[in-house]
Amino acid sequence: MRLTGSGGRVTGGLLGLTLILSVGGCAEVGDTPLTAEEKAAAIVLAEKLDQALPSAEMRAIEACMAGRGFRFPPAELARPPADNGGYGTRLATGPRPQDDPDLAVQSYLHTLPPARQGEYWETLRPAGSPMAELTLPDGTVVRLATEGCEAAGRAHVYGSVQDYLRITMFPTALASAAPGIASEPDVQASLAVYAGCMSAAGYPVASPSEALKLARERFGSRAPSAPADQAERAMAAADQDCQRRSDIQQRLKSVMADKAAAWLRSANPDIHRLVQARQDAISRAR
Repeated sequence: MRLTGSGGRVTGGLLGLTLILSVGGCAEVGDTPLTAEEKAAAIVLAEKLDQALPSAEMRAIEACMAGRGFRFPPAELARPPADNGGYGTRLATGPRPQDDPDLAVQSYLHTLPPARQGEYWETLRPAGSPMAELTLPDGTVVRLATEGCEAAGRAHVYGSVQDYLRITMFPTALASAAPGIASEPDVQASLAVYAGCMSAAGYPVASPSEALKLARERFGSRAPSAPADQAERAMAAADQDCQRRSDIQQRLKSVMADKAAAWLRSANPDIHRLVQARQDAISRAR
């Protein structure tokens, strides 16, 4: 994941829970276990973001920029991803040039006079804007502008830029606050079930991240819009079934919440309010 320390857009997908089996961190297990309510809230926040949220954010930014005479996004970026019957965009080589947002912005800006090019950025993300800031458990500091159309779009969906940061970065933060996750007995038990299930299906892998690695080796990479072939579909279906049978995703989130108890209590004392903010954002997005 690419983070920014200046106010630019946080880009890249949030860290997938299937890829954090060797994560390290700086937090210690809390002396007092999480209550059932605290743990449930942490698990909700660790869930993958509803796809309606980033789409709603982009629409809100687009409306704000249109009010100032600018196009945003400056290209058609919401194209269908690679066939989800397989491993989707995880096997993709990257966006096509015409779909790349950075290239699209540069191409659009070249159509504007120099003065309007500067105004575009000041409208989207003012250089002197106050910043919302979030420090992750590993010490990484993420800062985002709280003024401009980008901030307005985020606040429109999430309530505030600060809540946007806390909600969208929560899975990454939780992972980095929970060291040694792969060695935990509950996780090991789930991984054993997963590995046995995948082996029986003909895929010799020990974890979902190993399955993705094997898929890349077997099927290579492809364009984001390219469909999955029958073999990739079969492997992805087996992976999904074995994750469900082993309950590995839920087990990971549960154990991470327990191991990150100290951080959760110190950094997220209003975790229940944050869950409500996430639910409110989803309601506004739909």
